[in-house]
Amino acid sequence: MASYNKPNTLNITEGNVIENFKKFKQEVEIYFTATETYEKPEKVQTARLLNLMGEEALRVYNTFGLPSDEETVESILHQFEQYLSPKKNEIMEHFKFFSCKQKESEPFIEYLTRLKSQLKNCDFGDMEEKLLKTQIILGLFDPEMQSRLLREDTTLKKIINYCQACEEAEHHKRELQNETDKVFSVSTDRVQRNIGKQFICNRCNRNHTYRNCPAFGRQCNLCKGYNHFSACCKKKKSDVNQDVNQVSHADEEEGFDINSIGVLDITDSGWFETIIINGVNIRFKIDTGASVNVIPEDMVQQLNVNISNSKVQLEGFGGHIVQPLGKFVAVCESKFGTSEELFYVCKCKIPLLSMKSSIHLKLLAQNEVLDINLISKEEFIKQNEVVFKGLGAFPDIFSLKLKSDAVPVGKMARRVPFKIKEKLKSTLNEYVERGIITPCEAETNNNSK
Repeated sequence: MASYNKPNTLNITEGNVIENFKKFKQEVEIYFTATETYEKPEKVQTARLLNLMGEEALRVYNTFGLPSDEETVESILHQFEQYLSPKKNEIMEHFKFFSCKQKESEPFIEYLTRLKSQLKNCDFGDMEEKLLKTQIILGLFDPEMQSRLLREDTTLKKIINYCQACEEAEHHKRELQNETDKVFSVSTDRVQRNIGKQFICNRCNRNHTYRNCPAFGRQCNLCKGYNHFSACCKKKKSDVNQDVNQVSHADEEEGFDINSIGVLDITDSGWFETIIINGVNIRFKIDTGASVNVIPEDMVQQLNVNISNSKVQLEGFGGHIVQPLGKFVAVCESKFGTSEELFYVCKCKIPLLSMKSSIHLKLLAQNEVLDINLISKEEFIKQNEVVFKGLGAFPDIFSLKLKSDAVPVGKMARRVPFKIKEKLKSTLNEYVERGIITPCEAETNNNSK
């Protein structure tokens, strides 16, 4: 004889007992059909049913008092259904159905199953399909998908197929994005491992960390190429004419490569203050250079505020453009004062408080400018004539002693504005003639400036 899975005993004490009963009834019908129990005498059928119900259900059955000649599988199951089913409130069942919404990240098929399950309790009759179609669209979490389905009236089957197709396309999009991120992560692993390690650079002949080469952006005095010093130039010195008095083009360079600027996360270094917004303590970094207040997206969820759309574009350090996710106005409280401030919601890590808001909350104070009786430049020089005569020199010999194990630190060359380039050249030539400085025609291993 073939072996079949028996139904679990009927649980009438825990969870949703009516759902437990429906599941038990379905399993019994399948089991009786598979084992050909319906072809057996009525007493055998009822005996098998009572045997499968379990001890607790059997105790309830004994309270029914059914006559032995009226006992059938159908009558026993009907008695249990009446016993376990609460009195149904039709209005509440309708309310539950129309309140059913798709949750964030909930698969569409699970949302559809919940709707259909609740629909069975509503007794809408011939209106079931129309109302199910309506609630599917109204309860969708994705507003774009919802807007697309509201454009035209279509069948229930087409709505379900469209939602499943959109969900599948979004799933494929995320998979492709994840694969792209993995490729980018692998390609940058080698770079990340080298950051922080020092090595002898073949472009400047100095010891420095990755991406901190002082020769970057500098022009070679030999070949006039960029990003290396003349000491490391591959061309011979005899092949190139030099101009000793020429100012390095690295200081004349007006532009720079945006790739040379690193976008860094804000760390905990700096001035932080705790601000209370809607009863929630938030630790803000005071940024006197900022003109607006910025707060991370994940912190806004606990503030219980209404976020509105924002068309403002924020420009960060280096010209980096940030598009806010939204904005809101809230009453803020510091340990010194209270003020209503505007905040922009962005994808960042640390909230920033602007100078204007810091003044409103009395974290900063504006000092009044004092009137001072100033004298003219000529009068000031006349009163301090000794200071402005001659070259001036320190009377003693001053020597700098370096540690034997000191390691020079490479820094990017300081850029000279184009406007003062000619003035700088003439000043340097004047200093050379007066013996204040001496031209250096070769690169050295000293990184000091």
